[in-house]
Amino acid sequence: MNQSNNFSLGSLSPQTQQEILDLALRNIALTTPTYNIWIDKIYKDLDIAISRMIDNTPTMIVLDETGLTAVLAMQMQAIYQASAETFRNGNADISIEHNSFRWIGEAKIIESSAQSNLKYVDQGFLQLTTRYAKGQANATSGGMLIYIKPNSRCKGKKSVMKDWQSYLTKKYPTSGMSLSNCALNADCFYSEHIHETAEDKYKVRHMPIVLHHKPQDNSGLKAKIYRKK
Repeated sequence: MNQSNNFSLGSLSPQTQQEILDLALRNIALTTPTYNIWIDKIYKDLDIAISRMIDNTPTMIVLDETGLTAVLAMQMQAIYQASAETFRNGNADISIEHNSFRWIGEAKIIESSAQSNLKYVDQGFLQLTTRYAKGQANATSGGMLIYIKPNSRCKGKKSVMKDWQSYLTKKYPTSGMSLSNCALNADCFYSEHIHETAEDKYKVRHMPIVLHHKPQDNSGLKAKIYRKK
């Protein structure tokens, strides 16, 4: 007697179902004619890559902006046409493209949300929005990768990002800038303003990446690798 070969997605484990869904979404992202769908998938994959970096904080924490962003770019290269230190009217830290679609990211490392650090991040924001990105069609989104290596004065991730939002609001009151929450990741937020030369809206996702590793357990306190140099 022949047995039925009927297949049901529900018969698979939740993990396998999620992997199939992710693969389907990735295929859609790489073939879609819709820029916003492509961007959403990039952010989902970036969040995965960032989580992997944070899982390896002891290794990542010694790297500078270029090194950290190169690690991100290498992970994204498994899926997209991604590169680090790519010329986009200047050396953009990370660039991802597909046909006419473009996304550019700029990276900055800070220790806290002191005004001097926020001004440093703002320089990256200006590099992204006034030099690298020109706001042409299918290139209306970019990202700020904010690496946080906390010092003793750091308030914590949420406070740092809140201070950065306040800085943007005060610095650009006449640009029509608006801020909004990110539905994909509560740690992130979006800013949107009128691009000066494109005269169209340009949207930036601000992404905190906290690299902090000071174990307080006995073995961690004694381990040479974790001692403050």
